[in-house]
Amino acid sequence: MMIGLAGRQLAFLPALPSYYLVAGVPSIPNMFVESGWLFPTLAFIIIWLMTSLSTTMYCEAMRNIPGNENFRDRIEYSSIVEYFFGRKAYLAAQIGLNGALQSLNIISVIQSAQVMDAAISVIFGHSCGFNISPFTNHVNGTVLSGSTEFWSCIDVNDVTAGNAWGCHLVISMGFLVCIAFALPMGYFKLDDNMIVQEGAFIITILTWVVWFVACFFSPNFKNGDWKIPAVTDSKLAYASQAGVLGNILFNFGFVTTVPSNVSFLFFFLFFCQR
Repeated sequence: MMIGLAGRQLAFLPALPSYYLVAGVPSIPNMFVESGWLFPTLAFIIIWLMTSLSTTMYCEAMRNIPGNENFRDRIEYSSIVEYFFGRKAYLAAQIGLNGALQSLNIISVIQSAQVMDAAISVIFGHSCGFNISPFTNHVNGTVLSGSTEFWSCIDVNDVTAGNAWGCHLVISMGFLVCIAFALPMGYFKLDDNMIVQEGAFIITILTWVVWFVACFFSPNFKNGDWKIPAVTDSKLAYASQAGVLGNILFNFGFVTTVPSNVSFLFFFLFFCQR
């Protein structure tokens, strides 16, 4: 029984990266191109230090709760706040925590839908959707085709002439495909759909391999013309420092999941030692 329980806990290990590798990871390379390597690197180091210290302090606070010296109890984020700061702080923490998690869910859904639309455009030449806000989009006095129709199709990978869906509320094919994948998973417990978590983990590793191979075999890498400037020239159209801090903070939002993961890992180690 102990071995079976420990094996069941071990099966959750592939799911842990999903807590830390949030949807903002694919946008990191583009962020370095837009801003240069200096400011993102400094922000990563500073936020990494702050996040590591706050995570360590949170673990120490967990250990100081009576009866939880060895992390044997299931102590959650808001439970720690309630023990040390009282009921009012607990309610405020619940609002903040759920707001942060909901924000993470929203941006993850949006980015997942956009990536799926890009994949659909590659395969079929365009992606279609219901344009809920069909107002006119102008670029240099020209109305963009597809911006005023309730049902429209565009190639989201080719928006050099302007994005007809820009600033619009669109229920796209990519969004519907993501819903088709996600909704069935809501009917199962986490341990019942571990095959999906494991598959996602394998796909993530394969994606990293493809990225590295594509990088090393690209013509720019071979010719030595792959360097990123410390600060991107502000005269370039794509140069921007606006998204650096927000994107990096978004990628370090795992602190709220630390109490649950620490409890899980020590629960697993406890049964392995017996």
